[in-house]
Amino acid sequence: MQSSLFALLQRRILLAVIILCVVPAVLAQAAPATSDAWHTYRYPMDGFAIDGPVQPQFSKMEQPTAVGTAMLHNYIFDLGESALIVSVTDFGSIFAGQNQDAILQAGKDGLIGKSNGIIQAGSEGKLTLSGYRGLEFQMDGDTNGSHYHFYFRIYIVGGHLYQTLVITPVGKTYPNATRFHDSFKLIPNE
Repeated sequence: MQSSLFALLQRRILLAVIILCVVPAVLAQAAPATSDAWHTYRYPMDGFAIDGPVQPQFSKMEQPTAVGTAMLHNYIFDLGESALIVSVTDFGSIFAGQNQDAILQAGKDGLIGKSNGIIQAGSEGKLTLSGYRGLEFQMDGDTNGSHYHFYFRIYIVGGHLYQTLVITPVGKTYPNATRFHDSFKLIPNE
């Protein structure tokens, strides 16, 4: 069961890479108008709130898994040269009783492998969010033939997998990356 769980999580993380395949096209477009004013966007259906400089675009996709179909909800803040993303998947009870640190590590390893990623030295660390386990790391990797810098935070909250992600061209930074990640909060599901 443990190896199939890791494979499932790796596929889920891979879906984040699939989502990123659209990023080169999004980032190639003209930058949208932004302001210095950030707003809090609340999504009680998915149990979170996050701050951002523009209204995120919502998309959803179904992904078949070994335990049924998983629905992914993605919230993409298009900033032109950079993108901010929150991705949520409800896995139900599949994570119950499992080693969550090992699941997070396996997911990270799968993501690195699928994108030919190279971890940025000193960027990996364990996190907690309202008592739930998480992992953060930064890496440079490939998606759809382009090279990007990815700054991930991944959390397991009950049966939900939450990811916050900042994507920039390699060699560039998004000055509010930490602000974006730190603004992610859990709120009651409705």
